[in-house]
Amino acid sequence: MVTYINSVDTDGVGLDTAGTTRTQEEIKYKCCLITWKDIIASNEWEKHEDIKCPELMSVGWLVYQDDTTIKIANTLDFDDWEDKGADKPVPYGITAFPKGCVVKIDYL
Repeated sequence: MVTYINSVDTDGVGLDTAGTTRTQEEIKYKCCLITWKDIIASNEWEKHEDIKCPELMSVGWLVYQDDTTIKIANTLDFDDWEDKGADKPVPYGITAFPKGCVVKIDYL
């Protein structure tokens, strides 16, 4: 599914995202939603039963996974604007999760 946003006012000011679309083969990475447990520390006098690890979610493109770590990118650069000479798209904005904190991965 491709969604275009066109919200340009009569004075020409606004947002228009109609542009190049990419196929899944071009994107190379799978978009996913990672549900994960965060680590929390307390410096108060709570009982251990009152301290709970929050469950959070992050969205990105899965760029790496091994036995201990999962990494997602929040940005894919198809133009290699920093001239890294890497395979395109170049993933940026990397978040690394210890695999033990990941509850599940849903592919979008």
